[in-house]
Amino acid sequence: MSIIISGTCGKAKAWKAHLSLEGINVILLNSNPFLLPLRLFYKAIRENVSVFVFRYLNDYSSLFKSALVFVCFVATLVLCRAFNIRVVWLCHNINSETNNHFPRITDIKRRMLLRIASEFAVTSPLLKAHFELFFGKKARFVFPIQSDWDAKNKAGSKELIQNTLDYRDRYLKGTSVRI
Repeated sequence: MSIIISGTCGKAKAWKAHLSLEGINVILLNSNPFLLPLRLFYKAIRENVSVFVFRYLNDYSSLFKSALVFVCFVATLVLCRAFNIRVVWLCHNINSETNNHFPRITDIKRRMLLRIASEFAVTSPLLKAHFELFFGKKARFVFPIQSDWDAKNKAGSKELIQNTLDYRDRYLKGTSVRI
């Protein structure tokens, strides 16, 4: 059994190290979204890949590049279905992605993952409740990796909860904007 995690950053390397201790083979794929479907296909035909973890759903300032990234995203989902690979969404940001130049495209990608993913995870126990409130799906906290969000926000913050509710309402009405 192999798990593919998109990205090769420090967090991904820490997850790989932790899961390797439990005997799970973790493959880190360079997060270049244009090559993701090709790399997934290559790994899927050579190894027993059982889980694909989507992370950041960023886009580009160019509409052409963002549209191409969207096509590659859909192709990756189709490959996961074709090879019977479970999809997991590891959501780092509740309100929007880090690079969100075309919010409609990002919204569509998020909605697709909400329908297709078999599991949802967050990197902070503080984000768990906000994810569940915002998206209406159960999420689980993935092991202890300190995030900037933990340091900057306090659990139960009235302002944070209100911002989450306000954004969720706009998101669900299909008129989301970046906050």
